[in-house]
Amino acid sequence: MQPFQFIVAVRLQPAVARRGFSTIPGGSKPPPDIIKHFLSQFMTSKSKGQSADISSLYKLTAADFKKISGGQYLQQYHENLPVLVKDAFPDHAWDTNLFLDWALTSSPESRVAALKTLQNALKISHNEDWPKNLTKYSLRKSGLSVRPKNVVAALQLEFPQVQWDQIFRDSPYVAKQKEHKKGKKSKSVDAEKFRAEYKPHFDSLATNLGIVTLEDWYKHSKVDILRQSAEVRRATKFLGGGLSQRLRMAYPDH
Repeated sequence: MQPFQFIVAVRLQPAVARRGFSTIPGGSKPPPDIIKHFLSQFMTSKSKGQSADISSLYKLTAADFKKISGGQYLQQYHENLPVLVKDAFPDHAWDTNLFLDWALTSSPESRVAALKTLQNALKISHNEDWPKNLTKYSLRKSGLSVRPKNVVAALQLEFPQVQWDQIFRDSPYVAKQKEHKKGKKSKSVDAEKFRAEYKPHFDSLATNLGIVTLEDWYKHSKVDILRQSAEVRRATKFLGGGLSQRLRMAYPDH
């Protein structure tokens, strides 16, 4: 396998319109103060007790923003994170290409720039180096905030002559991650102990949300439910299985 090279790679994909700091076509955008409120929450979460750093917004991904806002505002921006951030903080000198996760799914030029940044930051010299450097641990250690699936998709678009599916499928690092996730999902939980410890928290949450019948749970999004109760979040996150499975365990007669 030849070393990973941007210079010799042949781009076979047709060019698309470049997306940058442009106006959002059609419809009205939400007030900047609302966007600024959600972005400030993200900066605070990244500050770890210190003063919020505006440059931490470069690490913001679409998934992050959807978690803190529900995603409706990002849809109004057509998933264009740089424009959204610039509208909230117009006085800061933003560099579009530093929004790596967004750049990976943007224009061919932005995609290549993002891949070059990742290649240098992760010290990648061969194609086979990508899988082991796209683990959560490696990305967190390098200070990068990108979704691995976006990186893989960008690699496939820019270098379709490389057998990326095989490289990632045969990687021992990918196999290890899949085994870890499989073990986490299959974690055994004693139903009686779970109900004794967590059902009161589900009942309390139901009261707060105005849930009268079990069918009323369907009227609330998963994000809203988990946002309301730390104990319910713990029941789904640390015990695995997801919210729907834990609801069935809390209310087995439904």
